[in-house]
Amino acid sequence: MRRFASSCLKPFLALALLGVIPACSNGLGSGDNGSGLMTTGGGGPDFNGVTSATQGGASGQVILAWSPAVDHAGAGITYLIFQSNAGAGMEDMSGPTFTSSSPTGVAVSAVSGVQYWYIVQARDGNGATDGNTVERTVVAP
Repeated sequence: MRRFASSCLKPFLALALLGVIPACSNGLGSGDNGSGLMTTGGGGPDFNGVTSATQGGASGQVILAWSPAVDHAGAGITYLIFQSNAGAGMEDMSGPTFTSSSPTGVAVSAVSGVQYWYIVQARDGNGATDGNTVERTVVAP
C-alpha cells in the first residue's frame, strides 16, 4: 500500500482535481533511490521544454504550456515541473514542485502578485529525463 505524508494529502487531492500531481518529498514514492523520484536513466525523451508561462483566469493560477515529448521508451511520459520565486536559474532541480501527465500543459497554483520561474522536463517510464533547462517566467495574477 502506498502512503503519503499528511502534509501532502490535502494539496495532493486539491491539485489532482486540476490534473496536477504535486511531488511530496517523503521518501515513500516508488523511486529507485528512496527519494520518491525515479533516478535518471540514459537517453531520455526528446522534449523542448516549457514554451510559455502565462497568467491564468483565477487569482494565483499560472498556465504552463509545452509541446508533447517524444517517448522512445514507449512507457509513458511524466512532466516534471520545477518552480522558483527566488530568481532566474534558482529552481531546486533535486525534485519537482508538481508533476503532470498532460502532453501539452497544465494550470498550477502560485501566490498572487509573486514572480515565478519555471522549468519543465520530460521523464519516460524508465526514469530517463530529457535534462533541458528552458526557463519561462510570469507574475501570478
